[in-house]
Amino acid sequence: MSTLPASAFGSRPVLSAARPADAVLAGGRAQVGQLWALSDTEVASTLGHLERVRAAAEAQQVAVVTEARSRGLGNEQGWSGVDWSTQAAPSMSTGHASTLQVAADACRDPRLDDRATAVESGAISLAKAAQLARFHRCAAPVADPVQLADDTATLIAAAPTLTERQLALAIRHASALLRPEKDAEHLAERQRAARALYKGPGPGGMSTYRVVLDPEGAAILDAALDPLARPRPAKGDPDLRTPAARRADALLAIVGRGVSAPGKAPKTAKAQLVVTMSLEQLTGAVRGAGLTLGQELLTAGTVRRLACEADLIPAVLGTNSELLDVGRRKRLVPPAIRLAAWLRDRGCTWPGCTVPAQWCDAHHGTPWWQGGHTSLAN
Repeated sequence: MSTLPASAFGSRPVLSAARPADAVLAGGRAQVGQLWALSDTEVASTLGHLERVRAAAEAQQVAVVTEARSRGLGNEQGWSGVDWSTQAAPSMSTGHASTLQVAADACRDPRLDDRATAVESGAISLAKAAQLARFHRCAAPVADPVQLADDTATLIAAAPTLTERQLALAIRHASALLRPEKDAEHLAERQRAARALYKGPGPGGMSTYRVVLDPEGAAILDAALDPLARPRPAKGDPDLRTPAARRADALLAIVGRGVSAPGKAPKTAKAQLVVTMSLEQLTGAVRGAGLTLGQELLTAGTVRRLACEADLIPAVLGTNSELLDVGRRKRLVPPAIRLAAWLRDRGCTWPGCTVPAQWCDAHHGTPWWQGGHTSLAN
């Protein structure tokens, strides 16, 4: 697109650029079979260029849909915005069309000028823009306008550097703090009351179970399943079980231990529910919410209650209740340092690896035999 003459964009903005871009990329389908001719660097460069084209195209789609909404296109036919979009672009999915409508509505809202500018410039992806728009739309009726504006501005500023998953977590945290604490605790109670386990027929004579859990229940179940659901290679061969199969085996292992143990069921060293929040939030001095290693948000009241449970470990930041540096006295990583590493890294630190912290082993940066210390820094 950058090689087109400037005159091509003059009379019909966006359309004059979209037509040749469509023709070039559509014509390139016949050349896909010749990608073997590209070098490794060129393959990576091509993917990067196409990603930028996709992001730019989405930003332009938002602008086009915004214009269509302002003109009321499709109203005479009784179409919704999604209907109009899928009629104009038959290959567009209804999910993508719905996301475009959400982002377009945000761009038309005069209170969200910063977000509209970020979307139209391509600084924020379409998916992130929709996340922010839904957050603002849901929070606006109940939140303090000033606090909502501040939180929205903070999220918009951070969005370009966050992944969609990280932004979703930040939005959840902001939503929890915007809700009055008594309302948050009431919601948590209702969510606990809505826990459910359903059983139904499955394929091939099997059974299907469906579990509906609140954030607290999900965090407890994840903490129990994760250590037992990690891949377990046998004699050098990879674990061929799917993640779903590993979780099912882990659940059966937990139930088997529970029904066979005469007293308290044995547990793995990593089967711990770790909840992080500041000491001020825990004591109620300031508003806040707890965050588990599985990225579940728990209300302050829930965390205070869990902190009294013997089998659950609250990790309160800002205290020195456990020694985090044992120097050369021990080679194996003690629980205190392992817990601190989980909280610090949130997962595997090997580049590109996304396995959760509970599946990871702790290793010395500088090996023990070379004089490395068993400390959090190492």
